[in-house]
Parts: sequence; C-alpha cells; structure tokens
Amino acid sequence: MFDTLFRGKRNDRRSREVASVSEYESRAAVVLNRNALDYFRCGAGAEQTTRLNRSRYDKIRIRPRCLARVGNRSLAVSVLGLSYRMPIGIGPVALQKLVHNDCEKAMARAARSMGVPFVLSALSSVSMEDIANVIPNHPKWFQLFILKDRELTENLIGNEKSA
Repeated sequence: MFDTLFRGKRNDRRSREVASVSEYESRAAVVLNRNALDYFRCGAGAEQTTRLNRSRYDKIRIRPRCLARVGNRSLAVSVLGLSYRMPIGIGPVALQKLVHNDCEKAMARAARSMGVPFVLSALSSVSMEDIANVIPNHPKWFQLFILKDRELTENLIGNEKSA
C-alpha cells in the first residue's frame, strides 16, 4: 500500500485495494446485479439515518503520521466478559447471499481470524447452526428483533441458545 500511495507503483496487486466507502460503492456497482445493489444502497423509511450516517462519516478526517513512534499499543478490549483484539466487530447484514454464495460464513471466518465479534442478522441467508459449525469456538452474537408474534421470537431465542 505504501508503494502504491507514495511511490506511484500502480501495476501491482496492491493497487487494486479499496481505500474508501465511495470506492467500495463504485466497485459494487460494477459487480452486483441491480436488485442487490439497490437493496444494499437503501435505508429504511425516508432514509434519514442513512443521510445522517453519511454526513457524520464525511466529517471524519484521518491524518496519517508516517514513521511516527507508537511504542507498544493494543486495541484489545473485554466486552461482556469476552476478550477481543479490537473494539469493533462485524455487524449484522441481511441477505448476504445476494452478494456471494459463501456470504455470512465467510464473514464469520473473517471475524474469527481478526479476533472480533460476529453478529448474525435476524434476516440472515444462513442458519445460526451453520454459523455455529463454521466458527464453533468463537463468540457469536445474534441480532434479535422483538416480534409481535412472541412465540416466533421465543423460537429464535431458543435456536440461538442451542447454537
């Protein structure tokens, strides 16, 4: 990445790395079908939260400090009695099979390899049991919506406990 950014070498594998949200969006527009692209671009209701999130992200500025001494640093945290390598995780994303057949399973494996939590969406493309089999000894979280049909909610909780 350093070579690509600072020395101008554009022909190597690293020049294909994505560095911003807008670059991800541009690449997604090329590789996803229109229905999947529209689904992942949209927000709920009048999309007010989507606009607010975008405006907040636009205000973030990262100032690189190349070759600065940083000493021994750690991003490790403890959440609900579990230790993670850093204070972030992979949040719930519904219907990931619209993007890739390995979908949530690949994301779960990535979370495990990075030592961060994985949150399975209530609208996942795969079952909780599938995720439990993919990352058996890694903490798993589940996004639960409290539904009007309480029995259905209880069934979801029951499935989660067994996974």
